[in-house]
Amino acid sequence: MEALAQPAELSCPRCSRTFAAGPSRCPDDGASLVRVASLVTDPMIGRNLEGRFTIQDRLGFGGMGAVYRAWQHSVERQVAVKVIHVGRGRDGAAAKRFLREVKLTSRISHPNTVTVLDFGQCADGMLYLAMELLEGRTLDRVLAAEGRFSVDRLVRVGVQLCEALEAAHAASIIHRDLKPSNIMVLDGPPGRDALKVLDFGLAKSLGEEAITRAGTVIGTPIYLSPEVALGREADARSDLYSLGVILYQLVSGRPPFDGGKVRDVMLHHIIAQPAPLPREVPKAVSDVLMRLLAKKPAARYGSAPELREALLALSATEGRSLTPPVVRAVATAGEVAALAYRSTDPDPTPAPGPAASQMVTTVTGVDLIVARFTRAPRQMAALIAAGAFALALLAWLLLRG
Repeated sequence: MEALAQPAELSCPRCSRTFAAGPSRCPDDGASLVRVASLVTDPMIGRNLEGRFTIQDRLGFGGMGAVYRAWQHSVERQVAVKVIHVGRGRDGAAAKRFLREVKLTSRISHPNTVTVLDFGQCADGMLYLAMELLEGRTLDRVLAAEGRFSVDRLVRVGVQLCEALEAAHAASIIHRDLKPSNIMVLDGPPGRDALKVLDFGLAKSLGEEAITRAGTVIGTPIYLSPEVALGREADARSDLYSLGVILYQLVSGRPPFDGGKVRDVMLHHIIAQPAPLPREVPKAVSDVLMRLLAKKPAARYGSAPELREALLALSATEGRSLTPPVVRAVATAGEVAALAYRSTDPDPTPAPGPAASQMVTTVTGVDLIVARFTRAPRQMAALIAAGAFALALLAWLLLRG
């Protein structure tokens, strides 16, 4: 079958991740993307793998291989097939990593991890791994399109990631490359945010023989734990640190350490403290994230289940919305809500305590319903006060009539 032409792609020279279009920099490591030739002919398109799968189109490629959409003939369904690039199958280390991914991924059976369907090797030595085909967007693209997450959404996503890590860690598997581009948010009913953790290509089983040399740094720099940045052995708490980086990014819109050279980012993970979160993020959320980002593994949460319980406790946190309204007022029939702002007060900073966030006044003959003030600019507050005065005056005129 004749090879089909693929559209132009952007490729990251640092991590080898590809993008169909859009970003100018890689969201994982900040490197400038390089445009691949306008028409790239892929000899894999249309290829039949041992009579079991037919490759249809390429979904992306990375450092170890490429991922394709394919048709599985035995059950007549579309699947995702990951292969080692042509010629890489003879690379002993690459082949061992690929086989390890097959073995480790197949050991994890959980709704929040990708499901392995089949595995094989072609006559020319090419290795392939068939997995369920997921329809959705990666977490980094969801964040770029929809902005930073509310606390409720953060908890919903974080709990599912804890579930996935708990299943992996229970099988003595450390992911070692957890990042938003390895997490798929499935298409589905709005507000569900069903997740799947992908790509166990860098995963490691505790106690197994190392494939990489001692001291080699494994993973994506922005999401590396301090101990991994130092070339030390990763454990379950290293995955939790990476999860902390992800949650920090979701709630603030940026990772704690970003930009500059790879070595600078890694050094920041080792010695620097994360920038403060936006002030509207509740302290309880900040406390959880800062503990996750502790430099010493012993200072972090000890396990994914322990972190899950801490995240669930945040569901009761007040002020969950990270984009709070300026004013929220509730009124019943025949009542008028009004807000008074002391624009002539020489001290613009409200005194500590409940009165700092709720300033209430009473209009004669009108019952006031609580209106909440959340640090609006003085100009906006003045407009609100003027509007409230106009409503009160109108109510007074109506009552006289």
